[in-house]
Amino acid sequence: ARALYNDSDIYLLDDPLSAVDAHIGKRIYDECFNMFLCTKAVLFVTHQLQYLTSCDHILFLKEGQITERGTHQQLVDANQDYANLIDTFFTESSTEAVRVQQPSFLQRGMSTMSTISQYSCVPEDFELVAKEDISKNTSFEQLGMYVKACGGVVQCLFVLLLFIISVSIQVLSMWWLTFILKEHNPTSSNNITNPTILSDNTTDLNSSTKNATYSNSSTKSEGESNLIFNASIYGGIGLLMVLFHMIRGVSYVKTVLKGSTRLHEQMLQHIINMPMSFFDSTPTGRIINRFSSDILELDNRLPLSGEITLLGIVLLLAVIISLIIIAPHVTVAFILLLIIFVVISWTFTRSVLEIKKLDNTSRSPLISLITTSLYGLTSLFAYRKNNVFFSWFSDLHDKHTSFSFLFYLSDRWIAVRLEFIANLILFAFIISVVFIKEISAEFAGLGLVFAVQFIGMCYFVIRLLIDAAARFDSVKRVAEYIKVGEELQSFEIEPTTNVSPNWMDIGHIMFEDYSMRYRSDLPNTLKKIHLQVLPGQKLGIAGRSGSGKSSLGLALFRMVAPSSGTISIGGQDITEVSLKELRSRISIIPQDPVLFIGTIRYNLDPFNNYTDEQIWSALENCYMKNAITALKNGLDSDVEEDGKNFSVGQRQLLCLARVLLRANKILVLDEATSSVDAETDSLIQNTIKQCFTNCTIMIIAHRLNTIVECDKVIIMDNGKVVEEGIPNELLQKSNSKFYKLWKAREIM
Repeated sequence: ARALYNDSDIYLLDDPLSAVDAHIGKRIYDECFNMFLCTKAVLFVTHQLQYLTSCDHILFLKEGQITERGTHQQLVDANQDYANLIDTFFTESSTEAVRVQQPSFLQRGMSTMSTISQYSCVPEDFELVAKEDISKNTSFEQLGMYVKACGGVVQCLFVLLLFIISVSIQVLSMWWLTFILKEHNPTSSNNITNPTILSDNTTDLNSSTKNATYSNSSTKSEGESNLIFNASIYGGIGLLMVLFHMIRGVSYVKTVLKGSTRLHEQMLQHIINMPMSFFDSTPTGRIINRFSSDILELDNRLPLSGEITLLGIVLLLAVIISLIIIAPHVTVAFILLLIIFVVISWTFTRSVLEIKKLDNTSRSPLISLITTSLYGLTSLFAYRKNNVFFSWFSDLHDKHTSFSFLFYLSDRWIAVRLEFIANLILFAFIISVVFIKEISAEFAGLGLVFAVQFIGMCYFVIRLLIDAAARFDSVKRVAEYIKVGEELQSFEIEPTTNVSPNWMDIGHIMFEDYSMRYRSDLPNTLKKIHLQVLPGQKLGIAGRSGSGKSSLGLALFRMVAPSSGTISIGGQDITEVSLKELRSRISIIPQDPVLFIGTIRYNLDPFNNYTDEQIWSALENCYMKNAITALKNGLDSDVEEDGKNFSVGQRQLLCLARVLLRANKILVLDEATSSVDAETDSLIQNTIKQCFTNCTIMIIAHRLNTIVECDKVIIMDNGKVVEEGIPNELLQKSNSKFYKLWKAREIM
């Protein structure tokens, strides 16, 4: 629809009909291709060969080159590769045997697609994307979760005690230095001679002079001894301060890293096990923001801010106590100014924390836009909408940076007011020192040092407290995902009954009055399904787009919680089996083949459970051995992101080899051949016939020729099984649903 609305002169359509059933595909082809695009130049890339008969001109590609060109009839009459492909396709449709050949090593990418229709009937008040809650403040529950992740209350109190001890030793060193200065101040010495006293007795004068000399020498020697002793104590205090600083630093780093690591692991575990409803309503950018920006706060910024904040608070308290001890007369003034100080700080904190929350939440839509733009970059340039997306990016970026700018402006607002109050406290202390004579010069100097420190520390501590509280909002956001995960995963519990170790050996599947919905505020997607799949049976599942075919496969994996009914495998209710056990015992080949960055060996055997002989045997059975052998590094050859250095067909065959290695008793194929060519389709079908003879197989397909040889087929419509039977018998009944779907293909 978007391409038609664009009204271009040339259309490049890359296999657009593979994701829909035959009836809808035919309607799209008739009404869009033959009507709306009848006057346009259309380049139609397709694996569905039934549409080629009505094309004006056909290009046949092989190994990246055009080997044949002409009309359909001309290429058929030429009796070359195109004719062989058409013959294979029509022969396969007639359920005759096919001759399989080794695929060539092509490199062609396909656009991804999804056929799971989850919301067939959406209420008017339904919100597809869940809103992000920014109204809640950090609670004691989230603080308790962080403390627990850091090792518990005892460990956190131990770290706090180390902060108090290290700061106390630091302040003690300043007090001891002041004591040394007072003790050895020359102006406070009493051994001063009186030069105005004269004696006529020379002998008495000489005697007095000798006694004074002896007394001064003795006092000097004693003073030097005391100075060395006091300096030694001061040096010991310094060494003790360094030791406790090191212990405090190591303990703090280990504690906070343990907390961030545990919270990250918990959130990751919950996100991985989230039901599908969470991912349907949560934008990707919001999840990425949690694992990028919020985890960065927990790993780096919050620990740094928290350490400086704790040091600042303890040191500020030590300074206030020291000032009160030195000048107790200004205690009342201190208390009054501190009350004003706290009121202003509390008012400011509430505002700046809300600004920080807006700053955090405004980042998620920005990341979502960047992610979706990169994902659909080709479409943006093709439809010339890059300027529109750049405008959206500019608006979201301006909104995000405006909150950041407000955060820094508010920081300067509080700085001016707090520094003014701190200067008033300094002024009160100076007045007390000038007019109160009991304070010695040494302790007055110490008090001035503390008072000057107090000026900068007041603003600094409040700023650090606000910064730490703002950064702690990331803990709240991570805790929300952990809590939501615990609520949504209530059905994903560990087994409550004794599960037989052989429960999966038979491969018998039973749906009993099973209903399922993707979200609690949506209608049921599957409705009262009653279905039995016998051991070793091959079941074909057909139906139009949105009928619930893929949902049936997801239900088997417990990707969504049932709203009613049960699914049992080998007589065992799957809700009583752990998710890890259940999903590891069932194999699936999805419509979009998934390969990860790494090597071919890693993609086939990520846990090194199989030998090279087993891997090569699986590749040979999947007709990929020659293609992998031709690579320079064989199994150790690199796989690019999303497997882009392999064609879609080859990626699907590699996924089939991965499934073959696991050798599970149950296999689900969800539109596994809808995006591949007819030749690869035949290879996949041939591998399934040869290597999965003892497995129970559920084949979800739009291509009816892939299920016509199944032991049984079911037709789904609106979430219900409307028809069930043997394919050949259903094709003999002109009023059957399966017959009508088959006839819609126009290949009889």
